[in-house]
Amino acid sequence: MKLTEQESRLLDGEEGEIKAIAMSYLVKLGRAFDGQEMVDITYAHMSSGSALREGEIDYLEELADKGAKVVVPTSSEVIPLDLLHPEAISAPPDIVEEHMRLQVVQRRMGIISTYTCVPFTQGFVPPAGSYIASMETAAIIYFNSVLGAKTNRCGYFVLYAALVGKYPKIGYLLDENRKGTHLVSVEAELKNPTDYGAVGYYVGSIVGSGVPVFQGIHQPRQEDLMQLGAALATSGTVAMYHIPGITPGSRTVEEAFKGNRSEGTVRVTPREMKTALGSLTIARSPQVDFVFLGCPQYTVEQVRRVADLLEGKKISQSTTLWVGTNRMAFAMAERMGYEEMIRKAGGILVCDTCPMLSFLRLDARGKRGKPGPAFRTMLTDSPKQARYAHTTIGCDTIVDSVEKCVAAAVKGEWEG
Repeated sequence: MKLTEQESRLLDGEEGEIKAIAMSYLVKLGRAFDGQEMVDITYAHMSSGSALREGEIDYLEELADKGAKVVVPTSSEVIPLDLLHPEAISAPPDIVEEHMRLQVVQRRMGIISTYTCVPFTQGFVPPAGSYIASMETAAIIYFNSVLGAKTNRCGYFVLYAALVGKYPKIGYLLDENRKGTHLVSVEAELKNPTDYGAVGYYVGSIVGSGVPVFQGIHQPRQEDLMQLGAALATSGTVAMYHIPGITPGSRTVEEAFKGNRSEGTVRVTPREMKTALGSLTIARSPQVDFVFLGCPQYTVEQVRRVADLLEGKKISQSTTLWVGTNRMAFAMAERMGYEEMIRKAGGILVCDTCPMLSFLRLDARGKRGKPGPAFRTMLTDSPKQARYAHTTIGCDTIVDSVEKCVAAAVKGEWEG
């Protein structure tokens, strides 16, 4: 790779051991993918570190003890519990303690403890064309496809990128890799985010790591695009899509392909959507003991919708309802009275975490002498959550709209 004088100084250790280590990892990554140069990044979204993964928080603390600090604005991913209200979800005390320690470490390093999978809803909105480094599939695809920033699925390399403000110019940082590869014809009315998730889950299973270009999507809302992208990145490894008129630089289908020839047209009708959701609905009984909403984490408007649906009702004694969001949306929901409405109905507005990454995981429960799943059947409005929850927390799954989810939480039974 061709390095600038500053980058060479970083690599040679002239700006300290930590930056030299970070730069060496990034150079190795760039060389592995035939990268020609580094670029300056303006922002990073990284793993918080988890007490469920041995050594992660210790490693960050070790770096902090050596003076490591991020040099670009850096937000952080979800953690295994709601650190703001751990008692509300019966989080194990030792895991609470470990993540209180993590919060201190992050503060020392300049990492912002956002604990979110959707940092762009908390003010982290990098401009179109800017280079960034991100993990979390729901965030990556939104950054690329809706905001027009440029990022790869960076994984743990985000930490090293944040420490030096650099990343190799590879993958989706190169314009030639951002061109459309498949045309997708949406021939169905999309009424809610779950419908968008169904489209995404079906299309992702076909295009794999391709870059789909959508026709037939009109005036989607932010939460629709969040659900579409999360599902695309779950059934496939899609990191970018184009919706002409929405994706920056793609006013038309032709501009989205930028001279590429489509590898094929994918038709999505109500039948394909039903098939996609049906593949995730594997419960053997309509009785549901866990309803989870908020994957990706809900916006305050989505929280309001749940509060309105619950007004004057009570959650079934046999069912637990979690509504996942981030701290900024939680604060606004609290101010507006939505959190109280959900709590009075018997539900819990949860922030910071997600079931499939939480202390509910089968491996985490096994280590605590609690083999087997905490819940039998999860009902969710998110294809992504359903796909991973079955294997990570061991429950059967059902996917349906938020209205059907709330109705089932009240009744204790899904009417699907």
